[in-house]
Amino acid sequence: MRPISYVFMVNKRSSLRRKGEETRFILGRRMFDSNIGDKNLRTKIEVLEKKIFSIKAVKGQSKEAEAEHRKYILQLAEPALTRDTVPPDIESEHAKARDTQAALQKQEDKLKGSMGGLLPAGMVGWRRVIIGYGVVSCFMLLFLSLYVMHTNTVRQEQELAAARQKEIDDAKAREAAEMVEANREKKPSEIHKLCGPSIAKILFKNGSSEGAAPGSWYGPASW
Repeated sequence: MRPISYVFMVNKRSSLRRKGEETRFILGRRMFDSNIGDKNLRTKIEVLEKKIFSIKAVKGQSKEAEAEHRKYILQLAEPALTRDTVPPDIESEHAKARDTQAALQKQEDKLKGSMGGLLPAGMVGWRRVIIGYGVVSCFMLLFLSLYVMHTNTVRQEQELAAARQKEIDDAKAREAAEMVEANREKKPSEIHKLCGPSIAKILFKNGSSEGAAPGSWYGPASW
């Protein structure tokens, strides 16, 4: 018997237990509606149903009353499960509940017989189990370590690529801003600030005479 198979068998047992309780409840409900079974239990169920109705009418909390009501209905059905024959009014519900009960008992017996296969026999068996799980644990730790290293490497590469892309984007933005500034028409004061005082060659003509002389431009303030 392998542990994984045992887990599946346990899950099946849990499912059969839920189904068994539900079929017993349906049987008990049918017995109550047909006035079959323990009279004292049927009286308690009737009282609780009226109580639940009253609580819900004022929008109160009826969980406790509903839980007790369910418990009594399940108790009403239990004696019928031990009988092979029942009144015709509850035959269908009785058969379903009995079949589910039989399936659950069969599953319980299989689990009890499988318990021995889960435990190793002798020191050799235990040694094999310890070595086997130790090897599996080592592989799991190795895989986890490699996964963490790979994740960190990928994250670092992504962060580095993002940083490089940001530098490229910032450089392009600065270059675009400089081109816009260079192409913008400058005011005289801005030109003077950028270039400083300039020496200019001044040409003049007087009649037939021409000449040239050096001159200086000191900016808008000297105009």
